[in-house]
Amino acid sequence: MSRPTPASASGPAPRHGWRVGALVAALALTTAGDARAAEVTEIVDDFDQTDALELNPSIGLNWQWRQRRGGIRREYPCIANETLGGESLCPEGSRVGLADELRVLRTSAVLNVDARLGLGRLLELRATLPVVLYDRNALDFAPGVSENNSLTDPYNQPSLFDVPFEARERSGLGDLQLALRVAPLSKARDRLDPDWVLGVSLDLPTASIRRADNSAPGDGVWRLGLSTAVSSRVVRWLEPFLELNGTIAIPGGASPYVDLGPTATLSSPAHRIGARFGLELVPFEKHETRSAVRLELGGRFDVVFDGRGFSDLADALGTSTCDPSDAEPCTLTTYDRGDVDPVTGLPKKTDGITRIEHHLVIGGWLGLRYEVFEALELRARASVFRESDHFLTFTDAGVDLDGVNDVQRENGSGVNELDPTWLSGVDEPGTRYRTGGLWTLGIDFAIRAKF
Repeated sequence: MSRPTPASASGPAPRHGWRVGALVAALALTTAGDARAAEVTEIVDDFDQTDALELNPSIGLNWQWRQRRGGIRREYPCIANETLGGESLCPEGSRVGLADELRVLRTSAVLNVDARLGLGRLLELRATLPVVLYDRNALDFAPGVSENNSLTDPYNQPSLFDVPFEARERSGLGDLQLALRVAPLSKARDRLDPDWVLGVSLDLPTASIRRADNSAPGDGVWRLGLSTAVSSRVVRWLEPFLELNGTIAIPGGASPYVDLGPTATLSSPAHRIGARFGLELVPFEKHETRSAVRLELGGRFDVVFDGRGFSDLADALGTSTCDPSDAEPCTLTTYDRGDVDPVTGLPKKTDGITRIEHHLVIGGWLGLRYEVFEALELRARASVFRESDHFLTFTDAGVDLDGVNDVQRENGSGVNELDPTWLSGVDEPGTRYRTGGLWTLGIDFAIRAKF
């Protein structure tokens, strides 16, 4: 019997060596490159890329332009037996219809002054002060709508508010934002690790409080944010990232969102949760000068819960000339509960704040980040977001405290069960306002220097 021929140097060994070489090359592609992370997981680090716990300051300016535009529709009651020219207006029976009514155009520009202080590659403190350069909001009739068929500002009839409408321009210092970010894992410390950052932020109600008749930009709300983000270089030029976040809104002492008593169906502003995800592409990177070009393609979705807030209608409602003290009293903007304003001695009118229905915000962005050298970074970004359709006036009538005959102006105990902010002129089914395709376009430019 012949014996098997021993393996020679030209046998299996080269195939095995090829596999080892491929594995080494793959690891090299994965771990090679700059230790800088994607934006969502980046911590300010030092120039020398050491693990020493040294303080590393940076300061940046971020200019943000936003334009919010789209339609607002309004419900109307459609009665089956009503006719026009002999034809039934509601051939399918009585129902609540929805008609195009208004167009909104809101444009703002904000300059964020951003200061950061990193400790080694472990944690980072941030303070951001927004400077609102301008915030302009305007309403006009939707295409095909005029005073002749408007449900808001009809000709020769009581008007909820005048259309076209242009709010006062808002500007000034916004609410100060503080944040702490900690990196339990960092590829800058260990190249086999991903970048993982935990964050907590707090918006302080430091800005002047917004009212319908002033130009202040703040809303008097504390906002506590929590986030976790992870990113990892899968190859030298590609780094996927994911961030999960949530924000809890807590009214401040001077906030217009006050506890309105046991019959109030909702008093607080909206909370939200969301996620950011995407890819960072690195087509150019030079390690000697620590310069790089990074392209970022990202998406985002947010779930915004029910809450009271300043909608696109807030300024128009809050400054409406419809007034019960007129020679011909107009009560379209007067709360149904009948509470008296201590200043005027008349029934309270709406301040413009309404309950806004829960909705989704979905969109994405394309960004460019140019690290000129270690101490200087430039950024640009374009974004677009769309809101799912939702009601802008959505307050419930009140709370049935005694469980008898639903909500009443006076129950068996003589208590008024109506919500103090219920305005039947815009909150009752058949009169409510609802969005109809709202988009927000954004452009950002930023510069950041590290010292």
